[in-house]
Amino acid sequence: QCETATATLAGNAPTVGTGTWTLVSGAGTITTPSSNTSGVTALGYGANVFRWTISNGSCTSSSSEVTITRNQTPTVSNAGSNQT
Repeated sequence: QCETATATLAGNAPTVGTGTWTLVSGAGTITTPSSNTSGVTALGYGANVFRWTISNGSCTSSSSEVTITRNQTPTVSNAGSNQT
């Protein structure tokens, strides 16, 4: 993504257990951590890693990570004045 500071996560909907999004590294605010399709705002520049974890009682949890990379728009180029 270039400059956009928002994104939508796309985890699977749990058929057993409950899911939770967490920020692993980078920056970003997860708007609804318990929603598999939560929005994310305030993404940091560079790699931002989020983890979707599904748990059910004392059973071993399952998790998967996604990286959303935010890039800065490059500086506007200027080749100088035309010459003859």
